[in-house]
Amino acid sequence: MVAVGCQQQRSRVPPLHAHRGTGQGDVGRATFVAVECQLGHRPEGRPSVTADLDFNPPRPHPYPDEVTAGFWEAAQQRTLAIQQCGDCGTFMHYPSALCTNCQSENLGFSEVSGRGTVYSFAIVRHSFHPAFTPPYVIALIDLDDAPGVRMYTNIVDVDPEAVRIDMPVRVTFEDIGDGTLIPQFMPA
Repeated sequence: MVAVGCQQQRSRVPPLHAHRGTGQGDVGRATFVAVECQLGHRPEGRPSVTADLDFNPPRPHPYPDEVTAGFWEAAQQRTLAIQQCGDCGTFMHYPSALCTNCQSENLGFSEVSGRGTVYSFAIVRHSFHPAFTPPYVIALIDLDDAPGVRMYTNIVDVDPEAVRIDMPVRVTFEDIGDGTLIPQFMPA
């Protein structure tokens, strides 16, 4: 059975609401999407259905928890802060509940300069999410004053083809809506 010109209502929790630590009972709010279906035929004669989404999702937002809150609170002040062990001095990113070196729980966040170099990068030409306009650059940045930390981020305000390994970069903060700031990097 095939519906022609049907109007369907679908609901689901989009992946953009998922975050680390989400349990079965804490799935966020549902988003309702209206989908209009049109029946067509492929050149080889098999039926096909196309759908136009009546939905323009916002850019994914961070969901701070007790482990990551210090990082995101600093970002809202336009400061880059990296988790550091109070016992052995190890810097860590992504934040963790225990030191990755000595397993201490004595952890805090230390302000860093936000300067670094590009360790690796990729140019995304086909976006996985409608809120991101390709081409854009995702990168792994070696931070100058946080030894051992490589931070995944975007490089902005540069022609993607101009990005190079070992290129000096500095942190900048982008407002992604609702006053939420996220750290990204740009050429230094």
